Amino acid sequence: MSEEAEKHSGGGSGDGGSVLKKWGPLAAIVLVAQGIVAWVVITTVFKDNVGGEERAAEPILHETQVQEGGAKAEHAGPLPKYYSPAALKKLIANPAGTDASRVVMVAVELGMINLNAKHGEEEESGGGGHGGGDKPDPAFDPLTPFAGKMKSIILELISARGVDELLDPETRKELQEEIRKKLNSQVLTKVFVPDPEKEDQSIFIISEVIFSDFVIQ
Repeated sequence: MSEEAEKHSGGGSGDGGSVLKKWGPLAAIVLVAQGIVAWVVITTVFKDNVGGEERAAEPILHETQVQEGGAKAEHAGPLPKYYSPAALKKLIANPAGTDASRVVMVAVELGMINLNAKHGEEEESGGGGHGGGDKPDPAFDPLTPFAGKMKSIILELISARGVDELLDPETRKELQEEIRKKLNSQVLTKVFVPDPEKEDQSIFIISEVIFSDFVIQ
């Protein structure tokens, strides 16, 4: 009995050793492979995260630089002169969709910039004051024959807006910008045509449109 027990015990230990010898190297390779895969995954994930943060930060920085540059450029120019001919001091229009039952009354002032003005010339000549004074700037005299056309353009754009739109401050800003662009393209650029032979020629454009009075009834 003891001999048989010894044989069985000896046989069992022999089988365990053979299994370890057979599968041990394979298990070690698997562990090493798992370690390499884990390292690659961790490295890739962290690299993507860091790169993503850097890439996300770049547009924000660029946007800030553009905004700051735009603000500096906006405040670097001269103050405008304000032009308000009699034809634009009391405009009456019917808002869209009211069947003439509602009326909007507007007084318009145009902020004018001389593209050929030398540095400081606008301020020295009284630029920045609002129009309607006792002595209109003679530089705006070329616009006098076209006051009726400017009035027609403004009335057309106002009449295309409904009451709700005209009551909304943001929509009014859009309307003012629309008026500015259309007056520049249809009037100012045709009246003030650059002449290479005139060095001191005034070339005005409208930089802003102001509603000094705005009433809806």
